[in-house]
Amino acid sequence: MTPTIRFFRSSVALLLCAIALLACANPLVTSVTQRRFTLPEAQLQQALARRFPVEQRVADLLDVRLSSPRLSLLPASNRLGTELALNLAERLRGTRYDGSVALEYGLRFDSSDQSIRLADVRVSRFSLGGMPAPYQELLGRYVPRLAERWLEGYVLHQFTEQDLGWVGSLGLEPAALQVTSAGLSVALQPKTEKTERAEKPAK
Repeated sequence: MTPTIRFFRSSVALLLCAIALLACANPLVTSVTQRRFTLPEAQLQQALARRFPVEQRVADLLDVRLSSPRLSLLPASNRLGTELALNLAERLRGTRYDGSVALEYGLRFDSSDQSIRLADVRVSRFSLGGMPAPYQELLGRYVPRLAERWLEGYVLHQFTEQDLGWVGSLGLEPAALQVTSAGLSVALQPKTEKTERAEKPAK
């Protein structure tokens, strides 16, 4: 074997080793090879916090404000839980009431805008302090349903082109979402024809 051939083979072997080491160290390469990546709980909490507060006026009588979300993982049911601070203000008298509302919800991926959205939102607990009992009972039936309607389909996280650019160039996109004890596990699948058509610029 000539020195040139030996040098060439050694160089190729070193290059392959370097690529293997980079693949192990690079989470994006790992995610593509395993067709799965994880958004950790802390990142989900930060993404959720950026989406609040949410404010809504009801029948020109009440101003409702949801803020300070605290996220929890519910792997057993493949859902997330979130507790929110609730503030109500009566517009006629200016009276304010503070309380909290707890939600549970699933998640879905929307390929049209590369977002993860809330799905099947359900209020599990509602409390409001200092309000007369008759009003508390009335609002206890109304406000939870209102919160569920507001937050159904609400964006939890939106991927940027930088986040998914390389994944997309390989013909993959996020698919099934699985809540685990470590965060949100996102499976990758080949892009559908619908997604590819949506990405093509209009002529």
